[in-house]
Amino acid sequence: MDTDLPANFGVDPGESTDHRFGALQQLLLSTEEVDDDALVAAALEQQNQLVQVRLGVASSLFTALKAKHPPTAAHSLRVATSISTWAAIRGNSHSERDELEVAALLHDIGKLAVPDYLLAKPGKLNDEELALMDEHHAAGVEIIEHCCSDAGIMAVIRHAGAWFDGSKRAYPLCGDDIPRGARMLAIVDAFDSMTTDQVYRRARSKDRALAELFAYAGTQFDPELVSDFCTFQMRFSNKLQHDVAQQWLRDLSPNQSNSHWDHVIPQRGARPNQLLNLFHENLFRNVHDGLIYVGADMKILRWNHAAETLTGLSSESVLNRTWSPKLVGMGDASGRFLPEREDPLAVAIYSGLQSVLRLTIRDAQGEYSAITAHISPVITEDGVGRGATLQLCDASGIQRLEEQLRSLHVKATRDPLTSLANRAELDRSLHEMVRKHNTSNRPCSLIICDIDFFKRINDNYGHQAGDDALVSFASHLKRHALPGDVAARYGGEEFVLVCGHCDMKTAAQRAEAIRQEVASTAQPSLGGKNLTASFGVTELQAGDTPESMLNRADRALLQAKELGRNMVIQLGSGRDDTEKRERRSWWSNIFAHRSPGALVERTMTTRAPLKMVWEKMRGFLTDHVAEVIDTSEQQLTLAFDGDTFGLARRTTDRGAALVMTIRPREQQDDRGMTSTVIEVSVAPRRSRDRRRSDALQRARQLMASLQSYLMVHDFSEGVVGEEKQAPTIWDRLAAKFKKPPADDGR
Repeated sequence: MDTDLPANFGVDPGESTDHRFGALQQLLLSTEEVDDDALVAAALEQQNQLVQVRLGVASSLFTALKAKHPPTAAHSLRVATSISTWAAIRGNSHSERDELEVAALLHDIGKLAVPDYLLAKPGKLNDEELALMDEHHAAGVEIIEHCCSDAGIMAVIRHAGAWFDGSKRAYPLCGDDIPRGARMLAIVDAFDSMTTDQVYRRARSKDRALAELFAYAGTQFDPELVSDFCTFQMRFSNKLQHDVAQQWLRDLSPNQSNSHWDHVIPQRGARPNQLLNLFHENLFRNVHDGLIYVGADMKILRWNHAAETLTGLSSESVLNRTWSPKLVGMGDASGRFLPEREDPLAVAIYSGLQSVLRLTIRDAQGEYSAITAHISPVITEDGVGRGATLQLCDASGIQRLEEQLRSLHVKATRDPLTSLANRAELDRSLHEMVRKHNTSNRPCSLIICDIDFFKRINDNYGHQAGDDALVSFASHLKRHALPGDVAARYGGEEFVLVCGHCDMKTAAQRAEAIRQEVASTAQPSLGGKNLTASFGVTELQAGDTPESMLNRADRALLQAKELGRNMVIQLGSGRDDTEKRERRSWWSNIFAHRSPGALVERTMTTRAPLKMVWEKMRGFLTDHVAEVIDTSEQQLTLAFDGDTFGLARRTTDRGAALVMTIRPREQQDDRGMTSTVIEVSVAPRRSRDRRRSDALQRARQLMASLQSYLMVHDFSEGVVGEEKQAPTIWDRLAAKFKKPPADDGR
């Protein structure tokens, strides 16, 4: 390895280099990668030691960052060793390297204030999320200002995000006014981010990352430092970073590490505060939770009275013994005994991380009780591990309460005969699923099924045979239900399967598979005869409510029964992947007539003939439980009660009642093609409901549902109060010069 190190690499003037380079050469001979768990664990332990000797008492900040988001902590450690190596090659002074190393370790500490979902989001952040992410720098500066007394470190961290050309408004400095350490940190930070796998993209190659640095030299980065860093990356091996890390462990003292922080280090041999020690001792003995302290050599050093009560083991019998999970019969929440490699105390001592676990232990009566275990490593101010503490909280009462709650939940949400979801749970789940899938615009289907001639089973074979048939049919539904689906007993011999993320075609195939399986299964309680069942299938479509979706599936089931039973019938149009766009132009709105009182008005066009439109309208008013208040050859007027929309936040809420007026007519275009034009308006049934906040939302939902039923391929929508008429000359002019919709970029 040709390093071309300067004569004073990593050493203050006058300091001997033999001490550093003797161990350095040994390390270079022992850095081969070995797939061994013990070595990997040793590497993790070394990382903890690196941070502790470099940051001193401030290592708790880095530990908090590692607990919050381990990838960011690992990135900060890599940046610190890399910038330290680069600074050494450049010949920076020892004090400047000291500032750079500490600043690099803590430059991303502000991500403690970033929500977890942003750090873990795999896709691109939107503008609001980017603004929230940008706030982490200011949060990090504020955190460090409260404990750091070193102006040099604060200057590097405060200006590390500044752009060299001064184009970033949040940072006042530009060019050479930006501290050199901050300019160096910005380059190393960007390079490591680009060459590391991120949750939102794969790592770039080293050459590609260097090319990116050159591309932004002069704008985001200092061009001279970019050129120098690229030379450093091309000439020197990454093993130098390992050597720099080893220097931290050898050469840094606790006093040196803590010199940057507002902290008073107690002198060795100082007399302890007797009163404080008495308080700690009294607290340890009388606390209600069991407390166990195990040293770094796994010897038991403390065992309080509560621990004696929980485990039945006296402190005299366990003190100075080697700790083992077998000593107290420790197991996980399911009761499985923990092997030595999963000992939570050993893991805490080894990793330096806290944990809270639900475990089981053997109590004084020889039975196994649930506990909540809080495990914390004990680390001195100079970063040396001194063991770990185990706090045992009796959770048997909480566990019994949880079991009772689970039992009550099952009784409240499950049908006692079939173990499927009951009607109340179906209603809740269906409302929630419709709400989520309407928001995400993803498919969702519903299957309603009914055992054919079930009354004959009860009459001919008895009610016990009927119950057996219901249980058998429910087992088929369970077998075909996927994760995220809801299988429920709707009532009597009717069942419902709500299929999440499933379109109507797939749902119909699943219904057919269930039908065939049921028809081919002999029923012992029926003398070996088979059951048959009828199925109605529908898909969530625009404007649907849980009630309309269920009613449409029920109509499909009735059709299956009318056509002979033992079959699958589909109803509904599902979701239209092509977005229907508004086509009314601004000058068309100027000449539009006004219809007072209307909330929403649209002129719809469908390829279906007028006769089919009336048939679709019959299904629409049935599924939405509409009241016909006026009908003629040219017009249909429907009334909708406020409880039929499924938008109420509480069961006691009552929505605004609406009136829909529909005027269909057939027309022919220039090519002689016949289509049906439907003029629709929705108004509040009572004038006092016009100003209700939910009235317009309900009117638009009702209009969207009608479009789905009529398979509308074009429509125009106006503002409140407009009357829709046949296309005028202004509409035809607008259509002639209309541009195609812009691509959304996906």
